[in-house]
Amino acid sequence: MTPLRNINVVLIDDNHVTLRHLKDYIALVTEVACGDESIQCELYAFKPIPFHENRTKVDIDETLKKVLRFNPGVAIIDLKLAGNAADDYSGADLALRIKQSCNECCIILVSNYFDADPGFLDNIEIFRFRVDRNQADYGKNLQAQFIDAVQHNVGAINLRRFLEVQLTSERHLNQSPSQAVYISYARGNTGDSNLGSEEIVNIIEGFLRTNGYDVRRDTTIIPYTALISTFMEEIGRGRCVIVVVSDKYLRSPYCMYELLEVYRNDGFHERVFPIVLADARVSSFAERHTYIEHWSSQLEQLAELIHKINPLNLALHTLDEFHKYRDISQNADTLLSFIADMRHPTFEELIKNDFAILREQIDQILN
Repeated sequence: MTPLRNINVVLIDDNHVTLRHLKDYIALVTEVACGDESIQCELYAFKPIPFHENRTKVDIDETLKKVLRFNPGVAIIDLKLAGNAADDYSGADLALRIKQSCNECCIILVSNYFDADPGFLDNIEIFRFRVDRNQADYGKNLQAQFIDAVQHNVGAINLRRFLEVQLTSERHLNQSPSQAVYISYARGNTGDSNLGSEEIVNIIEGFLRTNGYDVRRDTTIIPYTALISTFMEEIGRGRCVIVVVSDKYLRSPYCMYELLEVYRNDGFHERVFPIVLADARVSSFAERHTYIEHWSSQLEQLAELIHKINPLNLALHTLDEFHKYRDISQNADTLLSFIADMRHPTFEELIKNDFAILREQIDQILN
């Protein structure tokens, strides 16, 4: 058998007695066989964090932060973390947020109140592991589902690693993404030379490809039905990113999240080559504030819509969309300030000297 691999397990319950029982049951099965592997489980049991202003309410955000510090492979959570009120689904809410941040983490919900549940949980795949405390064999059922959850987590991790190796091999056969030139833009804007941003991108792409560069943009690299978010992550890691900034770009969640992904990686100034079109106003704070207010308003509107829906009915993609809007809103001023502070020639200036300025900068980064 291969050496032990460790995974972390968090156990969360607002009642210290039932929390202790959870830990006692799981402590008996902390070494799990997964094929040729032996998995050692480290247990971390704690109560949810309440709000300072109201100790009877659970602060889901702060509790989530504590959970994520352990990078859990399995999370065992009581359905009702704020007492036993009929409408308390705080445990399910926390579970959804954990799953959003740790996709491979397996959730096990425990409760005395599944009989009273209106059926929301039955339609959500991440709640396939559930243990009813009212069952006579509750402890054995919990242990069995825990072993299954650990094996499920290990299988998901092994699959991801296998796919990453396959993807790396495929990329190695072609040109390395680190040597690619990415283009981030919004379609349909009129800018310098009365050309739309997509027409400008077509000209830049054609010139660079003619000169032997590996150019990557959404319309050429994202296959039909592929995930847009995957391309956003890839462009964020790109060593060379041409950003065609227009008013539409600065109001597009896809474009702004691409820019945010680039910013989250090191060397933003060195890797980004902005081309700012005439309709994008970013020179002064007064101009940038228009976009800052836009994203603040977008976030508020989305939050209001989400609050009207039971959290158990929300798809993970919807929660992911909210987090992206939140991140863009929080970083809009920083991103636009960076762009404003960088020297950015117009498209007319670039095309006059046959893109010499752009080529020199690209070659310096790629070489």
